[in-house]
Amino acid sequence: MSDRNIKGQEKEGSANDPDDISAMAGYLLMANEFETKGIVVGSTHRKEHKTSPDQAAWANTFFGDAYRQDVVNLNKFIGGYPANITFLQSSIKESAERFETSKNYEDLSTYKSITDLIKIAKTEKDIINVLIWGSTTEPAILVKHCLTTGNQKVLKKLRFIAHWTSSYWHQGSMDKPENVANCREDAAACAYMKDMAKKGKIDYYECGAIGQHGIVSGSQKGEAYFNQFKTSAVGKIFAEGKFAHNSVDHSDAASYWALLGNWGVSLNDIKSNGINTPEIEKANEEKFTTWSHKIHNELLRRSKIAGYVTNPDGYTQKVGVIHHPDFLPNTITRLTDFGERAAFSPDGRKVAFMNKTFGDAYEIDLQTKQIKPLTQHFYHYGFQRVHYLSNGDYLLTGADFFEKDNPWKARKPENCQVWILKKDLKSPPTPLGITLKEGIAISRNSLKIAWVQDPNMYYAEVVYEDGKPKLANKRVLFSQKDLPEPVKDWKLEPQDFRPTLDNELIFNAHFESIIYEAEVMGFNFETGEIKSYSKRPDRYDEPETIFPDGKSILVESNRHRPKYKNYKSWNLIDLYRLLLDGSGKMERLTYFNDNENFKASNPVVSPDGKLLAFQYAQLDEITGIGHGILIMDLNK
Repeated sequence: MSDRNIKGQEKEGSANDPDDISAMAGYLLMANEFETKGIVVGSTHRKEHKTSPDQAAWANTFFGDAYRQDVVNLNKFIGGYPANITFLQSSIKESAERFETSKNYEDLSTYKSITDLIKIAKTEKDIINVLIWGSTTEPAILVKHCLTTGNQKVLKKLRFIAHWTSSYWHQGSMDKPENVANCREDAAACAYMKDMAKKGKIDYYECGAIGQHGIVSGSQKGEAYFNQFKTSAVGKIFAEGKFAHNSVDHSDAASYWALLGNWGVSLNDIKSNGINTPEIEKANEEKFTTWSHKIHNELLRRSKIAGYVTNPDGYTQKVGVIHHPDFLPNTITRLTDFGERAAFSPDGRKVAFMNKTFGDAYEIDLQTKQIKPLTQHFYHYGFQRVHYLSNGDYLLTGADFFEKDNPWKARKPENCQVWILKKDLKSPPTPLGITLKEGIAISRNSLKIAWVQDPNMYYAEVVYEDGKPKLANKRVLFSQKDLPEPVKDWKLEPQDFRPTLDNELIFNAHFESIIYEAEVMGFNFETGEIKSYSKRPDRYDEPETIFPDGKSILVESNRHRPKYKNYKSWNLIDLYRLLLDGSGKMERLTYFNDNENFKASNPVVSPDGKLLAFQYAQLDEITGIGHGILIMDLNK
């Protein structure tokens, strides 16, 4: 490993392969798992290093400064990290010498990196693990010296773990497994180490190519995932050391993940005599492939912790949380593999949802997981939303036409109607004779509803005459012009009646500026007062469902990425919980948008306040689109 700015013959333009840089950054993120005695850099045979600067000085600055910056948080939230980690330059960096089998290497006066390791081995009681990420020259010189001078006790203290000094499957072949780059660097040293291991003189664990073709090949792909590492100094080094083929190459890391032993492959899976059979290598490669996502998520968790800073918007958040549709934490489970716009039933036992925009409504039983269609017993043009009324009937929104060449016409305010579907599902739904823009607010305690037709917010009650639903007491509550500054004349969308008294309507005031802003607002039915709860009209805070105690509300917000690049604000949302006490205090609940590919949206809370149902979507998809319903347990 060396400074990648030193020019050379590697395809990246550097003297040495920079994958070691990413592997070292990963090691530093895991440094609390090891007792690090020393790290040797510049152990290379490249001619460029005859006159290159001191590589220990480079590493102590490049890695050391980043580590010292991040270790404060790592110890605060995880613990056990050394305050500092130092680097030593290889004794062969300038000379680029190779191992000579005929030499006895009795005199080590010019090999400080080797004598330092021997001194440690003589004083330590525990086994010392020597990770080999490249040439085996210095380990071979050490072994030859100890055997020459009768220092077998030192060798008994050492355990060599080598990355890719042989492979039957990658670079090497069945008849020439040693024909790999790390062995060709110093073929004599490599052959000597393998021979000494075969004779039982040393313990030499050959990993083969399982780092490259297990951990690296099996990793998450794309800049959006690996950009998440860049919030910390060490994580940034990890992500940028060698990013190739849409992922980070840190293949040498196989040596320390195998040493840890609980990440798919352990040293028990590798022979200690230097022999790496095709069957062992292939089996370990498959194990690391299976565990690769977990390995990278652990590195990402630590990187996010290392780079944690108190956010300028003042919301609270957890540290080191990773949310992704393909690897969910134990607090989130997948309820369905398709669908969007979930709604909890009044008893909390079922969830209704749409299979797609302009599609059918379905209902899933949370206990049995049985899914029942709600709108397939009659012909229709597709619905956009489904809700429960407090009496168990369903409220649907959708047009009475559909044009495949202009589908969004059916979603326009003048075309999207409101329908009531009886819970017995024995007849088609009944239209209520109104159209609306976007969503509708529905009380959980009564049959009150609220909706918008610009510029007015409307209110009415659903009543039944001879079993047929209709609207009563319809009236305008307020208009855009009634909003207080600074949101005066902003657009309106209703969200929820505030439990438990239904004496306040929470709604969204939004301003279609360049990036789009939204504010959580409340209208008091008794006083007519309109006020802001989110108190940040320069952010996108869209209210959703109120918790059953009426004290807080779910919000889609971009607080974590305000005014980010050229994205519309609703493409940068995650889910938050906002207190409705006027303080403006918010807590972040989901972290899908930390990965720039995803966002979480359309949350609803269960009647007991214990579960959260929501969906995820691709970053640039139209609002409301979802790819399955997820459930978050708020008590975990």
